[in-house]
Amino acid sequence: MSSDINPKKYFVIAGCQRCGTTALARLLHMHPEVYMAQPLFPEPKYFLNETVSKEIYLNQYFSNAKQAIAIGEKSTSYIESSTVPKRIKAIFPEAKVIILLRDPVYRALSNYQFTKNNNLEPRTPREVFLEEKPPPAYSKSHISVSPYQYKARGEYIRYIKPWLNIFQPSNILILFYENLINNCNRSAVELGDFLGLSQPIDFSILNAPLETSIDYKENIIAKLQHHYKPYNHQLAELLNIDLKKIWKY
Repeated sequence: MSSDINPKKYFVIAGCQRCGTTALARLLHMHPEVYMAQPLFPEPKYFLNETVSKEIYLNQYFSNAKQAIAIGEKSTSYIESSTVPKRIKAIFPEAKVIILLRDPVYRALSNYQFTKNNNLEPRTPREVFLEEKPPPAYSKSHISVSPYQYKARGEYIRYIKPWLNIFQPSNILILFYENLINNCNRSAVELGDFLGLSQPIDFSILNAPLETSIDYKENIIAKLQHHYKPYNHQLAELLNIDLKKIWKY
């Protein structure tokens, strides 16, 4: 079956967490020209393995891909590994990589709330973001990456550089969560062109809306904004984009 699949069709949604990746994966799953790795959940996380095989990977996750124009998967842990892009490149040298970014302040707050909702976070927002109380231990055998790296995950430049060092810029699409909400038509066209789709992507078919706001005390938000400013500045220079227009600080 894997011999019937054109590897040039392959794409991966590599991250980042709490930036709309799940909604995007669901959206592409419903598109008639796209085949997402099955099952959608849990995420494959296949390339976190030290040993990988194209044959095994394609047969395990894409056995029914048939004549899809684009085949891909979503595993948000990938963005945090410097070895994953090398493993993907070795098997799919022309892979297309999709990375979603979000205002790192609200990404961090959303990440905290997600961990809290999953009963893994006993600390209060004040203890986490103002007092920086150390996190509890977690089971590494059950969780692929630390659930507590709220602040570090928003230092996007650290995670994007390894991918840009491995893949051509033309093979990497960076989308912004805020644009998925406020300018979804433009994002849909950009994504469709990147994946070579002939039929438009329709964001209106999502069953659940994207999260739009998180209410936290201003002192927490101000501290996080101060922390991220230098990282945002470096990222803006790297991507040659005015991030202040998107994230407003």
